[in-house]
Amino acid sequence: MRGTQVPNYPERTHLTPQDYPAAAGRIAPYVRRTPVLRATVDGRPVSFKLEHLQVAGVFKIRGALNALLSASPAPAGVVTASGGNHGLGVATGARWLGIPATVFVPATVPEVKSRRIAAQGADVVKTGSVYADAERAARSFAAEHGRYYVHAYDDPAVAAGQGTAGLEIAADLPDCDVVAVPVGGGGLLTGVAGAVAPCPVVAVEPEGCPTLHAAVAAGEPVEVGADSVAASALGASRIGNLALAACQAYPVSLAMVDDGQILAARDRLWEEFRLAVEPAAATVFAAWLSGQVPGENPCLLLSGANADWIPALDQASRILSLSPVIAAPPPRGRPAAMRAPTASTQIVGFVPAAAAVLAAAVVAAVAAGSTPCARRMAAAFRAIHVSPAAVGCRPPSKCSKLQRSASGSMMIAAGSAAIPAATIAASA
Repeated sequence: MRGTQVPNYPERTHLTPQDYPAAAGRIAPYVRRTPVLRATVDGRPVSFKLEHLQVAGVFKIRGALNALLSASPAPAGVVTASGGNHGLGVATGARWLGIPATVFVPATVPEVKSRRIAAQGADVVKTGSVYADAERAARSFAAEHGRYYVHAYDDPAVAAGQGTAGLEIAADLPDCDVVAVPVGGGGLLTGVAGAVAPCPVVAVEPEGCPTLHAAVAAGEPVEVGADSVAASALGASRIGNLALAACQAYPVSLAMVDDGQILAARDRLWEEFRLAVEPAAATVFAAWLSGQVPGENPCLLLSGANADWIPALDQASRILSLSPVIAAPPPRGRPAAMRAPTASTQIVGFVPAAAAVLAAAVVAAVAAGSTPCARRMAAAFRAIHVSPAAVGCRPPSKCSKLQRSASGSMMIAAGSAAIPAATIAASA
């Protein structure tokens, strides 16, 4: 059976509308339905799809799981090549399903990603200096050992799984008129473009990893270099056939940002929203800030957060320069020199089970006659309003019957695996 489980899909140039709901139903027991953050930045409305809060810290778990769950027969072992994030998705899904996994990565993979892949129980093989080197070695290994190979992006099952994020955007933001996604090999672009059609999509690339721009110019996928702060996630050597076909089938426009714009956008996401994402995720915000994402109600998909993150050097230096000031107690009231807020926010989506249980624990403490500290904590939850809708929490766990809150407006489903949906409104 050597070599029989290395799939190719020459007949699949695009996905069907039925592929997306089928994938959503398949992976629902495992993944999170990530929330959407509505905001106003510099006087303009913008929404963020918070996929960096996804299981494994990246949207890639969606496609990896769909590929593993839809494989027939069920694979006895799985092999993939990755710059880091896809490998983490495959390793996580394989562990859940009890499938041995081997992940080939380039020697340049960030240590945080390599470490997290290994922590999921996968064998990590470092080879070559770029993703293309790892892919060649992984395909050879899969063919030799008869293992099922899951491509990082040019696989219909993977792309359909990534497209489930687009289904959620369409459902949660019915007024969205454009979606922006980061592009490396194009699996996310392929899936989201089909899932949200006819809504336009903006495909954003770093200047140093222009796989899609090069393919559109040439009329076919071509080899390009990978030299960017976002290369570990967006450093594919060429765009996938599926992504190029999606560009021809759906309303997709292209945008490009440089490393300086990416780092500035990442820092601003942290400073204004306390969203800590990796550089690849910040590309879409960089494109929006530079005027390359049109629309009255755009949604930017923040793809992942697998990086040992610190602010850029100029931001860190500025923060350090404040140390003599912040060592003293701050004055009462709002300092006259403080910059006026430039963003207002509203989160519409689902809270993680841990946060909901924490809220319930505080509520229970108050109900039992707790300390002033606990009462102050409970007051902080008065801004939380929970709707009757519910979302599955995986792995399943029973919830206590904690239904009372300080404001009487929060309820956690009793005796089930459901955690209520939440709408959280705040001002930045």
